[in-house]
Amino acid sequence: MRSRLLFTALVVLGSAMPARADRYADCKAEVEPDRVIRGCAAIIEQERRESVVLRAGAYGRRGVAYFRKGDLGRAIADYDQAIALDPKYSIAYHNRGYAYSHKGDLDRAIADYDKAIALNHPVLAYIYRVRAKAYEKKGDMVLANADYDKATELEHVAKVRKAPPAGIK
Repeated sequence: MRSRLLFTALVVLGSAMPARADRYADCKAEVEPDRVIRGCAAIIEQERRESVVLRAGAYGRRGVAYFRKGDLGRAIADYDQAIALDPKYSIAYHNRGYAYSHKGDLDRAIADYDKAIALNHPVLAYIYRVRAKAYEKKGDMVLANADYDKATELEHVAKVRKAPPAGIK
């Protein structure tokens, strides 16, 4: 009886694994927005089974897919959900800021870029550059130039850190 129960559990779990793997693969797909949307939606719908961080990531990736389809409203709504689940998700702030920028809402874009910077986004130089472009569109060249300078400085520091020590090739 016990071995039969264990066998049944393994069969049930084993049959669920490919579906779970598929939705993760679909959510991480890079080329087909509709596939990403379906895969991420499947993860989001498993609210009680998936971790908060995983669901936040699924909302963020689905937001990117909606952005690529030109649906900025849905993209922003998904970024909102990602941030609500994980308020330290700097990439979601950056992506939402980028969507706001494309909508022409530069003040909200800049506020999101500020938050991404405060959360130490993994690619800070890039965030300074996109925020500089937003300032530039607003006509504030003083702040735009300051951000361009900061981006250049961060890029230089990153390049120096990657360079091999003198005399090593």
